[in-house]
Amino acid sequence: MNTACLLQDRPVRTVSGRRLGHVHDVRCEHRGTRTAVTHLVYGRRGLLERLGFRVVRREAIPWKQVIEVRKDSVIVAD
Repeated sequence: MNTACLLQDRPVRTVSGRRLGHVHDVRCEHRGTRTAVTHLVYGRRGLLERLGFRVVRREAIPWKQVIEVRKDSVIVAD
C-alpha cells in the first residue's frame, strides 16, 4: 500500500525532462470508503501555500496528469 505522504519532497519533472520543483503537498478527496489523490502542489509557490503564506492555488497538477511515480521523482505530462 502506498501513502500520499511518500510523494512529498520528490522532484517533479515533465516527460520531456523539464524540472518543475518538488512536491510540497498532496490534495485528496473522499470517494466512498476510499481517499484518492486529486492534485499535487509543487514548486516555490506550493511551498508558500503549504506553510500558510499564500492562499490555495488552483494551478496544482491534477493527478490524472501524473505519468509515473519513481523512487526519485514524479513524472507528469507536458
